[in-house]
This record gives sequence, structure tokens and C-alpha cells, in this order.
Amino acid sequence: MTQRPIIILSGDIGSGKTTVCCRLAEIARSKKFNPSGIVSPAVFENGLKTGIRVVDLKLRKSKPLATLRDKCGTGLAIGRWTFDLESILWANQVLETATPCRLLIIDELGPLEMYRGQGFTAGLKTLDSEAYRSAVVVIRVGLLEAALTRWPHALVRKIAHEKPPEKAAHDIFRYLMPFK
Repeated sequence: MTQRPIIILSGDIGSGKTTVCCRLAEIARSKKFNPSGIVSPAVFENGLKTGIRVVDLKLRKSKPLATLRDKCGTGLAIGRWTFDLESILWANQVLETATPCRLLIIDELGPLEMYRGQGFTAGLKTLDSEAYRSAVVVIRVGLLEAALTRWPHALVRKIAHEKPPEKAAHDIFRYLMPFK
């Protein structure tokens, strides 16, 4: 059996990985390739990142995922962020029911998932299931080695600040969903 194509999006903080995922989902919808999975866009107030939301791509519903630690005292504290445990549970339910699908998008799997068995753990299981036609997953640069050990057939696509997210999303869609 051939393995399902996985593209790992990686890049520096603020390079546009989430923007590429969101744009890829829009392109897929416009072509009737309804995407499944989650994206985690930033929330900005007065030009400063103050939070993160998690969005169900299939139902287009969202919940607050994280806030700056000084703004919220309860939840899972990681670095400068406090993650909402109920939103993590909700996102895991979204990921558990995301397949089968034509395009799975998971933004993002980080050290919580890869090393601590926390966070979007259903994302790991869903990717491993290969119950999708193709997948895109955001992985931090420092976790690429671990990700490629788990999914050695994956293609790494580095997202850079200078590359327009629109072009990157179209390139990824053409690679994953070729039209014959």
C-alpha cells in the first residue's frame, strides 16, 4: 500500500504557516475538496499577539485556545501562553472525527504533542491512520527530526517571510490535489 502524502509546513515564528494553512483551506473549499482538521490563528490587539484561537475547518467553528499568561491564570501554562484545557479537548474531538477526508490540515503539532503526550494528541493518531487522501501539518523547525522519524515519507516545505502565503498555498494544493 502506498503511503498518503504528507506535507510538513515549517518556518520561523510569524513566517506565515497558519496563514498558508488558512488560505489552503479556502482554495480547497473553492475546488470542492472540503478540508478537515484545525488551524490555530493568532489573535491581535493593537498590533500585539494576545491570544490564539482554534478553528474546526469542517464546521468553521472556533474557540479561544490560548491567552498570554498575565491575562489568564487557569489552564496549561507553556512559555508565555496559558492554554484552555476545554478548547484542547474540543480540538481533539474535532481531530478524532476529521477523517475520512480528502485534505487533512493540522496547525500545529509541537513539543506538547511530540514529547509530552499533551495538546492535540488526536492529531498524531489521525495522521498515523492515513484515513485521508493527503495531509498538511505544521511542525516547528526544532521538531522536524522527530516528525520525519515518525513520517519519513513526508515532504518538508519551509515557509519564509518573503514568500507570499497565497502562492505557497496554491503550490501546495497543486502538489497534493493534481487535476487530471
